[in-house]
Amino acid sequence: MKNEPIRNVLLYIFNTHHLKMKLTLTLFLFALIQMNASTSYGQNNRVSVAVSGVPLTQVFQLIEDQTDYHFFYNSNEIDVRGKMALSLVDEPLIDALQDLFRNSNISFQILGNQIVLKKQNKSEVTEEVSIAEVQKTVTGTITDKTGMPLAGVTVLIEGTNKGTVTNFDGEYSIVLEDDQNVLVFSSLGYKTIRFEVGDNSIVSLVMQEDLSQLDEVVLIGYGEQKREDVTGAVSSVKTEEVVQSAIGNIGFDRALGGLVQGVQVSQGSGRPGSPVRLNIRGITSPLSSNGTGLNQPLYVINGVPFNMDAVAGANPLLTLNPSDIESFEILKDAAATSIYGSRGANGVIIIETKRGKRGQKATVNFSTSTTLAKPINTVKVLNAAQYRGFYDQLVRNSVDAINNGQLDPFFVFDLQNVGNVELDYDTFMASYDGLREDYFGNADTDWNKLVYRNVAVTEQANFSINGGGNNSNYSLSLAAINQEGLTVKDKLKQYTLSTSLDADVNDYVKVGGSVNVSHVEAISGEDSGIGQYTVNTSIARARPDLPAYDEFGKLMGQPDYTYGFETLEPNPLMRLQNRNNNKTYNFIGNTYLEVEPLHKLKVKADVNAALFHNNHSIFQPKITQTDFIVFPNDSYLDESTATVSNVTTNLTANYDFGISDHHFNIMVGGAWDRTNYDTASQFFAGFPDDEILINASSAESVLGYTHDRLETGLNSLFSRLTYKYKNRYNATLNFRSDASSKFGPGNKRANFPSLSLGWNINNESFLAQSEKVNNLKLRASAGRVGSTNVGDYFYLQFFQTTASDIYNGASAIVPSDNFPNENIGWETTEEINLGLDFAFFNSRLRGSVDAYSRKTKDALAKSPLPLELGPRIYFSNLMDVSNKGVEVSIGGDIIKTEDFLWSANVNWAFNRNKLDKLKGTSIDPFLLDYFVEGQPVGTIKGYKVVKIFQDQAEVDALNDAAPNGVYDQFATGAGDYMYEDINGDGEITSEDRTIIGNVQPDYFGGISNTFKYKAFSLTALLQYSVGAEATWDPIAMGTFNAIGENKYSEYALNTWTPENPDARYARAVYFDPAGSGRMSDRYLFDTSYLRLKSLQLSYDFDSYLMDKLGMKSAKIMLTASNLITWTKWPGIDPETLSERGSITDQVSSEDPYPLSKSFSIGLQFQF
Repeated sequence: MKNEPIRNVLLYIFNTHHLKMKLTLTLFLFALIQMNASTSYGQNNRVSVAVSGVPLTQVFQLIEDQTDYHFFYNSNEIDVRGKMALSLVDEPLIDALQDLFRNSNISFQILGNQIVLKKQNKSEVTEEVSIAEVQKTVTGTITDKTGMPLAGVTVLIEGTNKGTVTNFDGEYSIVLEDDQNVLVFSSLGYKTIRFEVGDNSIVSLVMQEDLSQLDEVVLIGYGEQKREDVTGAVSSVKTEEVVQSAIGNIGFDRALGGLVQGVQVSQGSGRPGSPVRLNIRGITSPLSSNGTGLNQPLYVINGVPFNMDAVAGANPLLTLNPSDIESFEILKDAAATSIYGSRGANGVIIIETKRGKRGQKATVNFSTSTTLAKPINTVKVLNAAQYRGFYDQLVRNSVDAINNGQLDPFFVFDLQNVGNVELDYDTFMASYDGLREDYFGNADTDWNKLVYRNVAVTEQANFSINGGGNNSNYSLSLAAINQEGLTVKDKLKQYTLSTSLDADVNDYVKVGGSVNVSHVEAISGEDSGIGQYTVNTSIARARPDLPAYDEFGKLMGQPDYTYGFETLEPNPLMRLQNRNNNKTYNFIGNTYLEVEPLHKLKVKADVNAALFHNNHSIFQPKITQTDFIVFPNDSYLDESTATVSNVTTNLTANYDFGISDHHFNIMVGGAWDRTNYDTASQFFAGFPDDEILINASSAESVLGYTHDRLETGLNSLFSRLTYKYKNRYNATLNFRSDASSKFGPGNKRANFPSLSLGWNINNESFLAQSEKVNNLKLRASAGRVGSTNVGDYFYLQFFQTTASDIYNGASAIVPSDNFPNENIGWETTEEINLGLDFAFFNSRLRGSVDAYSRKTKDALAKSPLPLELGPRIYFSNLMDVSNKGVEVSIGGDIIKTEDFLWSANVNWAFNRNKLDKLKGTSIDPFLLDYFVEGQPVGTIKGYKVVKIFQDQAEVDALNDAAPNGVYDQFATGAGDYMYEDINGDGEITSEDRTIIGNVQPDYFGGISNTFKYKAFSLTALLQYSVGAEATWDPIAMGTFNAIGENKYSEYALNTWTPENPDARYARAVYFDPAGSGRMSDRYLFDTSYLRLKSLQLSYDFDSYLMDKLGMKSAKIMLTASNLITWTKWPGIDPETLSERGSITDQVSSEDPYPLSKSFSIGLQFQF
């Protein structure tokens, strides 16, 4: 039975009628059998050269044309202009290189398909002796710090060009003459080692990584580039930092906050498995078709593209185990993202998982960790004594308000539920003689302790094996997580499987593929609907004077008078008795066939498929609902399923060639994308009991049902031309043309071009001798990207039937609620970007600066529509939005010695969003305040409070001057807010509401510090945001002061009384007759924070000891997450404000499921 989830997914795939999905698996299986290919690790490359009086660059070109190798060198260090003569006939590549550089000061090393040239340290090079009187053979094995053999390490005899290269097992053998005693070991990405041989005949070494070398390969759309050749704004995320921040969490997206400049990550909730909101360079489309407008980036995982806004509630990122991630690139500007055309407006995140390496023996990795967690914070509410004190003050204030004519006298009957209040019917004056003792209980319950676990435990295990031979490489990874949620009813389990295979069929054909599968099951006691109660607001409103259980051990409801009469409200534990179960099955797979029909011309066909299936069921028993006493409650069952499948087929051709010092790369391709949606739901009511017979067939009635299917398509053509001249000047030209099924015949296609330029200033002659400047590159780009942020087929009129569409007792067909717009078209975003990359002092100081300006025209939004037409929805291209900003990243090695390293990095960014033109956009009345022309999206409007009135004379003076005799409310008195008269008309009206804040931070970013001492390493990651604001809704809503509910300490202990005249909040009066709960700056708070997001201490065990135990390496790690948060926000957390899932979530806090503060211990082993 344990294999049932995976079997169901595979059955779904093979039973589906979608041919391309079947082909995806078929082609992948074909790749699996191509293991017995017959090529080699470049060892059969042979060259023939016959030249005289030509520069080295021409010889390099001849060798590159005959082999799979490319020369890599610094033209300021290596003089390639000198004339030379060379004659070779069918020589092995290694011998040819030795002949080429004989008697020169140039040494070479080979890694992969790169021939890296370096200037030898010695000023004079000793000529190779052809005949030696005495020779000595030296052998050995070269490994990295984990014990992995290193293939392709160049071993040179110092002072000569004589050398060799390590084989796949890291082994080498070299013959030294009598006067030769020093070997130089070098490999790209590792520190060069100079070793005096002496009497040793065996020399085995461990090479250390050299992070300062600029050989990094960056993933770009449909390809990759060297970091020094990249001309767009592309940021790389260190996978080890992602893994560190993801320990103890489900999903890696939470780990991204503060790691990359210009990428704003907001966690709306700490609920296990919930996705985060990730925004790159601001909001481009504020109102998308589903009303959320989250503007999430496009994710491309192993070639499979998807957008989080369009996967029917699934979280595809749960398909990956963070430990399986090999590379993580974020494409930010239009030049980098335009190759993805209509899906690149919000940035692109490209993720590749780990694959085996050629010539690598099977390597087994295993890691395990245990995490202990608790809420980062809990709500601060009144205890039992404070609860009594607040209600004493509330009744007293309310009686005074009645006697001052500010509150209806008949509210006395409500007040009598908690206090001894009498009404004189002759004078309609009220009297108060203390609280009713029979109303208040004797308990003092801390609901936080009952709702949240003392310690939530998460157990995690990862296993992987990878390796490769001469002609193939493979990988397999398995991971499992068992996580307890913070509340007593929450838990989540996740299982992931990842595998890949690449093989050379022959010298010209390669095949391969990868598969990622996951299953997640989440169980919760909460209601999944977004209502007035979150887990924290339920705690905040629960009476502390009553126990959770009665004398019989049964959960006990709480008397409440919110409705004006007595009801029994569920206590917080009763609200957690829902049976909420969510199961997801995710599949991401791809397979490819690559052919090289001509030298350096590669044609590649790949098929990428994704399937996200979700089953959700929630049973709501009677105990979780308000008991109205006079009539019984009912139980409900809500079941839903959603399946999203996508197949993308790409065909690309890539040709790489050079002419003298000019290097070109041309890529052309086509893509065909099809996405299918299938969603269904049923809603049942009436069950015999709330424990056993709670399945759908036991229900008395069906209250509703839906079932929808949809298919969308995107056909694309794209191309890229890159140009490089002498490693100094770079240019990239991208062009993509997309045709979408979302738009009508006249608007289906749109074109997205971009141009980017780069100037490697450090390679210019005037910096050739500089030892302080290692990298200095200026970048500039301009481009256009697009978006299809609208529902499907809004240019057509559809007909539909739902459970409520009944005519004459039968199902009826009715028009859909959309009024068709045949002219609906693309959103387009144009962007310019200027950037500077730098590295100084042997790369001890490094960083980048980018400035950008983005302009979105004709953003899609609902438009005004006469109600007489019938439909309510009409989409068109209306809004204009702009974003401008600066991103800075700076880091370096502050202290660097043989045993100790302190490196740090700081990233800082700001974005200025502006809603340039609304053009009559139809906005939900409840959201109007958040969208103001000329302001950033997410404005907060309300009244400005001048002060709190201290006596009635102040109120009377303003009333006397008011045109209508009332400055604000008839009930306004001492202790109420004095609002600012913005328009100066002498009275407070809705016209005096103004902008009091917005959710846009002044700046945001992250800080990382790493300290290494011998085998110890300490890494600290911090995240910060400064200047954003939000309202705290539960406080404003609580000013209604319904009888019975508890209060936040922030409000109840800080309301105005004559004894507390400097209070922040107005007097507490039943029913809030003065309107103190209107949105004002008294409920607005700064959400700035600095968080110590992750702190990890690790120790690498001695390699000699590990070797004795049969292991290559072992490490122990202690990790703390969300350890400290510095903030002035008075609520639970300034980052987690709401989990409604809309673009305006950050406007107000609803105290959602909190983040966790956790402590983990983990072990890693490699065999």
